[in-house]
Amino acid sequence: MKKIALILIIVLIFFIGFIENRSFYTNDGKRYITVWKMYGDTCYIMPYKYYDLLNPTTNYIVTANTGFCDIIWQDEQTNQIIFSCSKIYRINNDRTDLPNIVDYKSNQLYYDNIFTYFDGKYKLYKKELNYITVNILEDYIYLK
Repeated sequence: MKKIALILIIVLIFFIGFIENRSFYTNDGKRYITVWKMYGDTCYIMPYKYYDLLNPTTNYIVTANTGFCDIIWQDEQTNQIIFSCSKIYRINNDRTDLPNIVDYKSNQLYYDNIFTYFDGKYKLYKKELNYITVNILEDYIYLK
């Protein structure tokens, strides 16, 4: 009986590790994001380290496992991140002690004016901007 329980626990741990992938990213060593890819084309992005086994309930973004996302920190004093994603997403903000998530597209003209410049061909982020670009599908990030 103990062998069966041990085998079931090992299979369960392997299954959870196989279908879910959680990564932590930072570019200043102070502020972190968690990217948690789950089974069923669901990805949670949280502006803090998240270790719980259950789905988050506070300050998170839900999007697809196949998109690109940009996470922008305005400055160290502002307790918010600006978020832009290539796929459909949903934002949940319900705690003020955690970083507030703001949708880039909600005021795109304003954010374009303060975060980007035009190099003659493309609209690019300004060099002094603190941001992370996440390729969720490939688990690849670009830090700036």
